[in-house]
Amino acid sequence: MSERERLRELALEVLARLLVHHRKGGSPDAAVQTALKLLTLDPLQEAVHRALMGLYADTGRREAALRQYQHCVRVLQRELGIEPEAVTKVLYQEILRQRPRRSVTPTGPWARATAYLVERQPASGETELVGRSQEIEQLCAELTGAASGTGRVVAVLGEAGIGKSRLVGELADHATRRGMAVLIGRSYESEQILPFGPWVDALRAGHLADDAELPARLTPAVRAELARLVPDILGGAAPAAATTDMRLIFESVTELLAYLTGRQPLLCVLEDLHWADEMSARLVAFVGRRLVDQPFLLVVTAREEELADVPTLRQAFADLRRESRLTTLALGPLSREDTQRLVRVIGRSGDEVALDRLADHVWAASEGNPFVAVETVRAHAEGTWVAHGSGLAIPERVREIVGRRLERLSERGQVLSAVAAVIGREFEFALLQRAAGIEEEETAVGVEELVRRGVLHGRGERFDFTHDRIREVAYARIIAPRRKLIHRRVAEGIEALYAGDLDLHSLALGLHYRDADMWDSAARHLGNAGFTARERAANREAVACFNEALRSLASLPEDRGRAERVIDTILHKETALMGLGEFRQSIDGLREAEILARGLGDRRRLGRVFGRFAYNLGSLGDLERATENADQARAIAIELSDSRSHFASNVVRARALYARGDYRRAMEAVRENDALAAGASPHPIGARDRPAVQELPPGQDRIHNLSFTRIWGVLALAELGEFAEGIRRSDEALTVAAAELGRHGDVWAHLGVGRLYLVKGDLPRAIEVLERGLPMCEVGGDLAVYFSRTATSLGGAYALAGRLEEAVAMLERADRHAGSIGFAYDHALVVATLGEAKLLADRVDDAARESDGRRGPCVSSARSPCDVGYRMLAPLAPPLTLRWRWPRSARCAPCSLIAGSAWARRTAARASPRARGPR
Repeated sequence: MSERERLRELALEVLARLLVHHRKGGSPDAAVQTALKLLTLDPLQEAVHRALMGLYADTGRREAALRQYQHCVRVLQRELGIEPEAVTKVLYQEILRQRPRRSVTPTGPWARATAYLVERQPASGETELVGRSQEIEQLCAELTGAASGTGRVVAVLGEAGIGKSRLVGELADHATRRGMAVLIGRSYESEQILPFGPWVDALRAGHLADDAELPARLTPAVRAELARLVPDILGGAAPAAATTDMRLIFESVTELLAYLTGRQPLLCVLEDLHWADEMSARLVAFVGRRLVDQPFLLVVTAREEELADVPTLRQAFADLRRESRLTTLALGPLSREDTQRLVRVIGRSGDEVALDRLADHVWAASEGNPFVAVETVRAHAEGTWVAHGSGLAIPERVREIVGRRLERLSERGQVLSAVAAVIGREFEFALLQRAAGIEEEETAVGVEELVRRGVLHGRGERFDFTHDRIREVAYARIIAPRRKLIHRRVAEGIEALYAGDLDLHSLALGLHYRDADMWDSAARHLGNAGFTARERAANREAVACFNEALRSLASLPEDRGRAERVIDTILHKETALMGLGEFRQSIDGLREAEILARGLGDRRRLGRVFGRFAYNLGSLGDLERATENADQARAIAIELSDSRSHFASNVVRARALYARGDYRRAMEAVRENDALAAGASPHPIGARDRPAVQELPPGQDRIHNLSFTRIWGVLALAELGEFAEGIRRSDEALTVAAAELGRHGDVWAHLGVGRLYLVKGDLPRAIEVLERGLPMCEVGGDLAVYFSRTATSLGGAYALAGRLEEAVAMLERADRHAGSIGFAYDHALVVATLGEAKLLADRVDDAARESDGRRGPCVSSARSPCDVGYRMLAPLAPPLTLRWRWPRSARCAPCSLIAGSAWARRTAARASPRARGPR
């Protein structure tokens, strides 16, 4: 024996005795450290793996105990080609049956990093990372840059099975060895409409609930916004306002990440972003821009072939790439040499001829796809013959290979793999056992088999398939009737296990009940999921949830109750569509709701439908029909003595009348609401007070409308020149709007008050107010509909103040934005203000083209009979449009004025001696 080997044996003996001493002496933390050192010297000591599993379980770190078993299985399989001993399997099954309990996590940055390093087994326990040395070197360089304070975003792209997860797992191990904190989240195909899904997954996986310091370090406002995403972690209450400002959520997540990076450098990994919701993709770009000077690295993975179907993610990547804040790492197939090397690493056979033959077989089957290569080797090791060279595409080959492996599972293992596939994402042992309907002990034995055979692996306290391709194959093998039955059992299991907080699981419940053809429960839970999405400003995802709820309702028997639920769900969907600017789609739904309400003779619902028609028609510029519908909504509200609907109808009446230039009638509607509000004390309601789907939340519309009606009064008074009353109302609006409606009321108040001061001619005050309001609505979400109007007034103020370059740039943004969401309300003012700003900047030809091309689109039915008069007047008294209070019965008058002014200036220029040139 060499001296090196002798010293190694001596070290093993000493550490073994020390391990026994620590265990007998009741020092579990020291025992854990000693066991880890033992396994570093000799990873094949199965008894030490068992001891470590027991120590983790005894100290409440159940997930670490479960992960340790997986590590043991991989090491024994790779090095010796054997399974763990029966006693190790039994211990694992016992730990599986234990109920998860929260451990006491050490505090302080060093302790947190140490705890993570202890519980996460390094990549040395995995199959060796083959053929990716350049890629891991590049990622480590990005990690080094981030650790030094240069935040970056890296997108790892490649086809399914190419090794994206394995690569970022290796990076996470590098990060932990450097003392960095790591957050890992992922998206799931079954939950693509779950708002902020991968971000929520990452925050939950980071054990933030165990950090006693965290709530005190965040402001109450940030905690409240984060409570929309992870109420179970931070324990805060979401704001009670009826609408959500997406920017606030984005800023709150960014502040949380900045706080975490302030304690220690942070790596955040979001996997499978091609399945993420739109808001998650936008947040990637937002965080990537905001944390550029922090020790933060954000790594996202996505299937390259799926990017064509996710425009928001493509746009997020494009935005970051344009600002030089994105590194793209594209993974291609392994070379033939690397594939053969991978086979030799995992093949275990000492027969070189057999290994060469297997390597050729694997190359033909996989074409360098690592997942297919590994699955082919596993199938070969289990005695499953797999054809190759048959011309099948990779997905078909995967189905063949994985399907044959699943067939070799025990009957119990096949049942559990089917149930796991139906669950569709990470799951807890208790849910799998309940949904499968088999005894706890039998479930534990089956899970152990699935983990040992590489079908499942642990992710913290939960389990998941080792690859989504395996889940897909397992799901496809289930016959339809049994699939429905399992979906029902999964839904019932979720309701039983999480009865105290079903809001967090409403989307999963709705989808499982839908796939079980249980339409009533599906509609109820999907409606709740839509509300949850709306509260997170995830309007597109909310619309998807409400659409699924409507499809489920369509499958119920036709009766009055179903019709009422359809109407109410359409109305809720309309609020989400409003945030997206999808006004025509809203009108299509409202037409269906109108027919149903008339058929039921339900005047109350019919009145609400008319009110929403008024808003959407006004947004599209159809002001005459908007006014008609608002009048109908008001008449029904008065008929039913429904003060809340009466109040709401006056808001949309004032909106339509203001746009038509009938300011006095608009003020009549506002003053009528003043009378309705006198003596009332409406209170906003929170998410937990809301009904499921069927009823509009009492009081919620009222609080919206109280803020709205104040500002319509301010705007109308400005146009009437009654500035004293307008300023009094403005002061009141700025004081209370934010408190009543959060940022939604705040941005609306700033728009109205800024416009008042612009019309009054107080440019410094107008610019001050509008500049405060603009950032609230330029990110997106519910507030995006205010951007074009806010930017128009601000651009007009810049123009009158002589800041012409800023004015034109701002007004062009306003014009593009309004066009992008189809928002035609008051768009004539946008076009006219832009045209006059260009005139003031001596861009005469541009101004003429602007007005000539837009007079029709502003309001198609408007014709100006006074073009010649405007042409005579315009050159004499510019600027008129920006301050002039036009009689809006002629909505294209401003455009005509700009056209006339441009025509006159060009004519004068041609007539001047300088224009004619020297003779």
